[in-house]
Amino acid sequence: MNEKELPHEDVSENSAKENDKGEENDNKEGENNAANSDKSNMSGKKEDISLQNGIGYDPTIFESSSDITEGISFAPNEGESLADISDVADTSLAFYDLSEKKEEENKKKVKKKIKYKVIRERGGSVRSIAFTVSYIAAVLVCAVVFGYFIIVFMNDVFAFSKDNTEVQITITSTNMTLDQLTSMLHDEGIIEYPFLFKLYVKMKYDNQISVKEGTFTLSPSFNYDKIIYALNPTPKRTEVTLTFKEGITTDELIDIFVSNGIGTREGFEKVIEEGNFDYWFLDDLKTGEDRYYRLDGYLYPDTYRFYSDSTEEEAIVRLLTNFNKKFGEEYSARIEELGLTVDQAVILASMIEAEAYWVNDFPFVSAVFHNRLNSSTFNGKFDSDATVQYVLAHEYGGRHEELTAEDLAIESPYNTRLYEGFPPGPICNPSLNALKAAIYPDEECGYYYFVTDNEFYCRFAKTQREHEANVADVLREKEEN
Repeated sequence: MNEKELPHEDVSENSAKENDKGEENDNKEGENNAANSDKSNMSGKKEDISLQNGIGYDPTIFESSSDITEGISFAPNEGESLADISDVADTSLAFYDLSEKKEEENKKKVKKKIKYKVIRERGGSVRSIAFTVSYIAAVLVCAVVFGYFIIVFMNDVFAFSKDNTEVQITITSTNMTLDQLTSMLHDEGIIEYPFLFKLYVKMKYDNQISVKEGTFTLSPSFNYDKIIYALNPTPKRTEVTLTFKEGITTDELIDIFVSNGIGTREGFEKVIEEGNFDYWFLDDLKTGEDRYYRLDGYLYPDTYRFYSDSTEEEAIVRLLTNFNKKFGEEYSARIEELGLTVDQAVILASMIEAEAYWVNDFPFVSAVFHNRLNSSTFNGKFDSDATVQYVLAHEYGGRHEELTAEDLAIESPYNTRLYEGFPPGPICNPSLNALKAAIYPDEECGYYYFVTDNEFYCRFAKTQREHEANVADVLREKEEN
């Protein structure tokens, strides 16, 4: 053994002692450094600490630009390399392992939270589904119950499926109240729900129904309407077809209505004079004591179908409505252009209708009246025999086939043989052709006279002499025939 070599044990002990001293020095130096650091911090000054002043500083390690781990091998156990202990836990990697464990624990916590959330969401969904199912079930139950009562009530009202047993009841007084009648019907088993019957009568019949005295045969199979009708039978309605010819007077028209079982003369006269009707052609209608009927001229002649139980007002409305349909408000501008009122136009139309037989003569007869109305020679004197006939028909029992001098001298504001201008009102109810002719006369003919021959054609003349010649010809032809 070499003399310079020391025993292994001695070397170890010395090394241990040196290590202990080094640790003590390190501790002292650390305490001094800590104290100096505290002083430095308290003074607010910063000092640069050089690693070179530290114990154990190795410039080959800290100042080298190469990897500090290069050339260094770890051998925890002498004689064994790192490769040989790959299966043994490496204490130098303990911090890394701890981080991985924490990450795994965090992941587990997150999973638990997600799982809890999913479970909670699943619980909310279950509650929502349960609520929805309960709601639907409640709605269905309500619908079934409501539907049941609707079917039951409707069956009582309309008698879809009820017993057809016949029951006889006797009404002893027409003054029976609705409550009394309802109780009787319920007691006899004809209706099941009294409140429903009274509600039906209130809504449909305005709480007013009438009954007749007598014995009536009813049945639960009768619906409510049939029960009510059975207790107050009315005659079956029939239709009546009536035709009013063009130029008919109001008196003649009323006679036709009454003779066919519709209304009374007094009823028609009252409606014609006092009825409230909303039509454009009646807005400016002025009537006076001399006018025979307020609605003369506006009761349009045509063919109508009426129910036999129609009222006077219903009948008159039908005629006025037809007039409005045929002679609409579009003609008002033309009437105004001629300087006439609606009533004056209708008066002219009535005279045209009464004087002329053939429609082709209407525009020329209209021209005669317009020319006379605008002529200073005639001063609006129409000289219409038809106006005299109207007076005879209304006041003297009927028309005359031939007018006498006495007839032509009848004192009446309708007599245009005596008085100038328009009569108090129309002398008949004219057709649409006459109405149109009254506002669209032949403006080029220049006629002032006409006379009707044996074939009901009008012969026109511009002068008095021509007219006298035409009259002589007509009289001669009559004598010859």
